[in-house]
Amino acid sequence: MLANSISEEEHKLIASDRSFITPRAKLLAKKLNIDSFAEIEGTGKNNRITEKDINLFISEDDIFKKFGAIPVDRKGNSGQYDSVVQELFKRDSFLLIITPEGRFDATRFRSSFLYLAKELEAEVMPVQIDYEHDTLQFLNSLNLDGSEEEVIQRLRFCFDGVKGRKSRFKA
Repeated sequence: MLANSISEEEHKLIASDRSFITPRAKLLAKKLNIDSFAEIEGTGKNNRITEKDINLFISEDDIFKKFGAIPVDRKGNSGQYDSVVQELFKRDSFLLIITPEGRFDATRFRSSFLYLAKELEAEVMPVQIDYEHDTLQFLNSLNLDGSEEEVIQRLRFCFDGVKGRKSRFKA
């Protein structure tokens, strides 16, 4: 064991990749079970991957899974609605959290969250993930009164100006 309390195996792992990833980033990646760095853009000196790069790489789904979330595949008609409803009915309590899809495109809010909220009699909790300020902010429950278009417009305004991974959200 080395003096700074990392194992010999971890020391070898760090030493083997020192040229393109910082030691701390390598340890964080190992803890998060990230074994490929091909999709991670390095922002450090000489494009070296840093801890911040690893943290930015972690998806919102990964963050919410740690809190018991059920991530939903938003591609096409994935058929997950019924399984999500069944899983949520099993739970004593839950929050229905919504955040914009990765592109922060104001037209990308789908109405399925409204159907879930009504069927489960659940509150909808918008969550801002702001990459510019490295913050995660839970907002007040969304008012679900009115038409689908009115509710989605109120939801869009909850995220107006928030910086996503690659662009700023505009309602």
